[in-house]
Amino acid sequence: MAPALFWILFFPATVFSFVVEVSPNKAMFRVGDKEEVRCTVKNCAQTPEFSWRALEDRPLYVVTTTRDSESVLTYESVKIDHENRLICTASCGGKPKQKQATVKVYSFPEALVISGHERLVLGKDATLSCKVLGVYPGQQTELQWWDEGGLLETETGTESMRTLELNVTVTPTREGRNITCRAMHHMLGVPAERSSIQTTVTLSVPYAPSEVQLSGSDEVEVGATLTLRCSAVGKPRPQVQWRGPQSTGQWLQDEGGQELVVHNITHANAGQYECQASNSLGQSKASLFVSVQGPPRNTSLTLSPRHPIREGESVTLSCMTVSVPVGEVRLLHDSKGKVTNLLSVKGSEINLTLAAAQLNQSGLYRCEASNPYGNQTNGTQLTVTAYPLQVELLPVGVVTAEIGSTLSLTCQASGCPLPQLSWGTPSTEGVLRGNYTEGHRSELSLRVDDPVQEGLYTCHARCGSITASRQTPVNLFSFPSVPIIERSGSQLEGGVSTFQCAVTGVYPLESFRILWLYGEEELPHQTPPETTLTPAPTLTATLVSNVSMVMKLSHLGHPLTCQVELQMEGVPSGQRRRSAVTHIDVHHPPRNTSLTLSPRQPIREGESVTLSCRTVSVPVGEVRLLHDSEEGVMELLSVKGSEINFTLPAAQLNHSGLYRCEASNPYGNQTNGTQLTVTAPPRNTTVEVYPSQRVMEGENITICCRSISFPPPIVTLTKLGNDTEISSRSGTFLLTNLTPSDAGDYQVNFTNDLGNNTQVFTISVMERRLTPSRNWEELLIPAVVMGTTLAFAALLLDYVFRARRKGFYELAKCNPSTA
Repeated sequence: MAPALFWILFFPATVFSFVVEVSPNKAMFRVGDKEEVRCTVKNCAQTPEFSWRALEDRPLYVVTTTRDSESVLTYESVKIDHENRLICTASCGGKPKQKQATVKVYSFPEALVISGHERLVLGKDATLSCKVLGVYPGQQTELQWWDEGGLLETETGTESMRTLELNVTVTPTREGRNITCRAMHHMLGVPAERSSIQTTVTLSVPYAPSEVQLSGSDEVEVGATLTLRCSAVGKPRPQVQWRGPQSTGQWLQDEGGQELVVHNITHANAGQYECQASNSLGQSKASLFVSVQGPPRNTSLTLSPRHPIREGESVTLSCMTVSVPVGEVRLLHDSKGKVTNLLSVKGSEINLTLAAAQLNQSGLYRCEASNPYGNQTNGTQLTVTAYPLQVELLPVGVVTAEIGSTLSLTCQASGCPLPQLSWGTPSTEGVLRGNYTEGHRSELSLRVDDPVQEGLYTCHARCGSITASRQTPVNLFSFPSVPIIERSGSQLEGGVSTFQCAVTGVYPLESFRILWLYGEEELPHQTPPETTLTPAPTLTATLVSNVSMVMKLSHLGHPLTCQVELQMEGVPSGQRRRSAVTHIDVHHPPRNTSLTLSPRQPIREGESVTLSCRTVSVPVGEVRLLHDSEEGVMELLSVKGSEINFTLPAAQLNHSGLYRCEASNPYGNQTNGTQLTVTAPPRNTTVEVYPSQRVMEGENITICCRSISFPPPIVTLTKLGNDTEISSRSGTFLLTNLTPSDAGDYQVNFTNDLGNNTQVFTISVMERRLTPSRNWEELLIPAVVMGTTLAFAALLLDYVFRARRKGFYELAKCNPSTA
């Protein structure tokens, strides 16, 4: 009873008196470290229960372990995301209690990164960079640059920075200089030993070798010892190498050796000595020329160009020696035992040029060199020879040139490098220079305007003392124009014409020949060629030749040629022959005069017809076209020439008739003619009845029928309703002793080969009371027939006459009195 009462009384007091502790309650963890947060329960008689939660909305990423009265949160590697506020809840006997802890995280490295100090160049600005990596929080981090003089640069980070970098610009010098980069973390709670780091570097500036100095004597006698010393500054320390005249371009020593010693020196040791100081950054050199003194040596005398030397050529004598110290050099000439000092100088070289070597400059030449230590002589033989000069003149042989043209001759010299060329001509005295001379060639271009320039042309060549020449003969000719043919005498058929051929400005006279050609046939000269000299200064001539011919009609239009030939060698083929041609013109009166019609007859009225009048007349005269009509002779057209074409666009009957073509010239005339006939069908027909169409029984009437036509029509009279038909070529019908039965309608028909026309009329016969006797009727019929026949014959004769005269037909008027 008592123990139970104890627990009843004691348990509530135990539950309500337990304590919860979190350690550390304000933690400051470094990123990357392993850390723990412990939650401990004290004064709890039972085993407590634990739970953890974060007040900020992010995962914990921790490992939780619980043993008895303690719960541990383990951070295997602290990260920035572990920063949070934690609540540890512990339950003892079902009664919970809480405890809060704050976890802060920082990041700060243990070392800085400095760069740029390893790339320093002497005297040039350099940028040094200092980096602190992985800082957190960035705004609590500060970066500084320091040197012996104090603070150089500073920079504070921002919240978002994880890497902080600070640059500083320095100017390196040769002496070493310390510079420090310092980083500080100002966040509360960071251990002091971890809140600051720094790194110091020494600015060591390397540089290439400089101030290289080569010392020693630059003049040494033969057999002495040469000592040279080389010094230089640089970082790293420079290595020294040597190179001298006998090292063939190679360094004598690979390393160290600031002193070079050469014993028993000779002339071969004279020359340029170099010492080279080098390190990893570069190299530098110094040089010294060392001369070895002694008597002259290597004395020589050379000729340029080498043998053989031609007369007039340039030759240079070069006298050279090696002399230390420099002495005197003399150039001597031995000629036939006589020594001549040509040139003497203080030095080691003489150059003497003979601009145009002569034959007498041959001989021995000596070069003599001397100085305080001795002398030396060398010599050579100079031989000057003459050139084998040869001359060629082009073109080869006789040269033929036309007066007024340009004569071109070319002279070429060989065997001489620089010949002197000149010309001699027949028309000039002395020497004539060429128009173009260069080297071995000279060209003479000369206008020849006069025969006095004919003769020998000479090219003169000189090479030193040697001369040569070449000649060529030049022949001149003049044939400047074609011959001219002139005609005199009669041109009429049967007359005599004289033709004269003249050619002017010819030369030389004896080389010309004149030929007369009739077609292909050569005609004999009827007069010898005449010569007329042209006044000076040309001295050319005019040649004239005549030929006479009896004019025949067969000569008409044939060519007569005067051909002049120049018979001289060298004349171009196109200039050897020139010709003049005239076509023979034979005069005669008009002949073969004709007049033609197109188209040929017959011509119908209204058609077109062309009259062509032609003749052959030399010279051309006049042609006339005439028309013979009733009104007389009419001139239709007249022209100066040999042909007329005259067109009637619409021929009429009155155009019929005789047409004549009349041709005339100063020598006569000729006429030809032709008849033009124009045909037409009957037209404009009329019928007249005399005395009237209304007559008394027993009376007579005359019917007159008229028309215009050609050929004349046949006229027929027919009583309509009766087959009786009467024909008349005269167009006149006589009806006698008419009876009532003769009354009625009558038709007249006009017909020719080209057409017909018809007229109708009416006859009325009134009956008489008294009837004539039968004997009268028997006499009347024969009388009518005879009268009609006589009238027709008369009309027919009149028609023929009129048709021949006028070319158309019109019926004659009737005689009303005819019975």
